[in-house]
Amino acid sequence: MEFLGIENHEIEKVFYQPSPQYDLFDQGQKLERNQNQITNIVTFYKRKIEAYGLKTSDAFILRNKTNSPMFHFFMVTSNATGLSIANEVITAMKKLDDGKHNN
Repeated sequence: MEFLGIENHEIEKVFYQPSPQYDLFDQGQKLERNQNQITNIVTFYKRKIEAYGLKTSDAFILRNKTNSPMFHFFMVTSNATGLSIANEVITAMKKLDDGKHNN
C-alpha cells in the first residue's frame, strides 16, 4: 500500500522506530513514533528529489503562532548557481524569522 506515491515501509522508516518493548503476547516488536520527525521528513523528501538529479536548497520550516510546524519549504533546481541563490534566500528567511521571535 502507498500514500502519495510513497510505500508504507518507507513512511515507517521516517516516522517510526522499533520499540525496545515487546507486547504481552510476543507478537513481534512494536513501533513507536520517532522523535526527529521534522528533520527526518525533510531529509526524506530531499533524497527523493535528488534521486532525479536535482539539487535542493536548505529547508525552512514555516510554523504557526503556537510554533507548530506547518510546512517545510525548500527550493529545487538543476543549476549550481540557482542552488546558491536559493540557499541565500532561505538563509535570509531564517534570519527574518529569528528576528521575529527574538522581539
